[in-house]
Amino acid sequence: MRTSGKTESGRPSGFARSAGVLTTAAVLLLAPGIAEAAFTAGATGQMNAATLSLAQPVGTVAASSCNGRDLTITFTNYGYVPRASAFRVEIFRDPTDTAPQFVVDRAQNDLSPITVRVSGGRAPRPYNVRGLYPTVGGNTWIGQPLPGTTVAC
Repeated sequence: MRTSGKTESGRPSGFARSAGVLTTAAVLLLAPGIAEAAFTAGATGQMNAATLSLAQPVGTVAASSCNGRDLTITFTNYGYVPRASAFRVEIFRDPTDTAPQFVVDRAQNDLSPITVRVSGGRAPRPYNVRGLYPTVGGNTWIGQPLPGTTVAC
């Protein structure tokens, strides 16, 4: 009399297969329970969220000049924007551009001239001046644009 769980063809008998399936199912059902953990720490993360709206730098005074293909914009005053500690000048190729050709960030007290080499047609270049408020976390709030136009270069 045979006691093996295999049939004569070498495959497991129906009983042995059923036992294997039930064992596998039990392991799969019970295994997640073994991995369960209880977290009891009461610490929470801090998240501060805020919005800041920076006004246009009203009172900005600028003049532009050309020397060949070099366009120079000179600011004698960036105007006043509450909370702004720096300013951004965005120079566009033409009035239809949505992305500036040049972006120059300056500290509030840096009134040194901005000179860029322009290409393309000889036409006045639109520009924006915006107040900047850099934060400790590395983010920078960018203010509303004050538009201007340079001389043709």
